[in-house]
Amino acid sequence: DRGYQTGEKIVIKLNLTLCYVSGQSNPTSRSIITLNRSPGKAGMTNPQLVLALLRQLVNVVGVSQSDISLGDPVNFFPQEWYDYLHGEFPDAKYLDHYPFAGRTQAQFSTTPFYWSTAAADGKVQDYLPQAYEDAAYLIDFPVLKSHTRAGITLSAKNHYGSLIRSPVGDLRGVRYNYYDLHTNIQEYQPGRSKYRTLVDLMGHEG
Repeated sequence: DRGYQTGEKIVIKLNLTLCYVSGQSNPTSRSIITLNRSPGKAGMTNPQLVLALLRQLVNVVGVSQSDISLGDPVNFFPQEWYDYLHGEFPDAKYLDHYPFAGRTQAQFSTTPFYWSTAAADGKVQDYLPQAYEDAAYLIDFPVLKSHTRAGITLSAKNHYGSLIRSPVGDLRGVRYNYYDLHTNIQEYQPGRSKYRTLVDLMGHEG
C-alpha cells in the first residue's frame, strides 16, 4: 500500500534459455553466437524490453542502479545482452550462474524453499538465491510463448530458473539429488487436481 521506498532492492527474473550452462563448466565466452546458439532457436527475454524496464525503474521511479539485480540464476548472462544494457546501466547487478567479468555470481541464501509434496522428502534442500531474499520486489519478466510440455503457466514456469540449481538438479557441473521440477508438469501428469511445482514457486512468500 505504501509503494516503492528508496533503498529497497529489486530483482528481475529474465528468461535466458539459450544460456543454460548449469550442467557444464564455466564457458570462456558469454556470446550466444560463438557458443553456436542462434537467438532464433528459442525465446529469450527481449533486451530492448529489459532496457525499457530499467529506464522506467531508474529514470522515472528513482531506483538506484545498484539496488537492481537482473538475470536468470541457472544460466549465464549473455555478452550481447550485457553490452547492450551495461553501457547505460553500469551499476546494475547482472546475475550469472558462474563467476565472470562484470557479472555477479548468483549465490544461495540461508532461506529454505519447501515443496508441498511428499515426493520432495529426502531430497537435497532448496534455498532461495540471495538476490531474491534481499529484494523487496521481484519482477517476473518471461517470454510470452507457448510451452508444449507445461501447458499454460501464465509466466510461472519462468521461475524454473530462479533456484540456481537446474530443474533436474544440476549445480555447476554436478548432478545432486534435488527434487526434479519436471516430474509433475502437464506432459507427465496431465489432468486436474494434481500437485504442480509452479504453485509453490509462485506462492512462496520470499
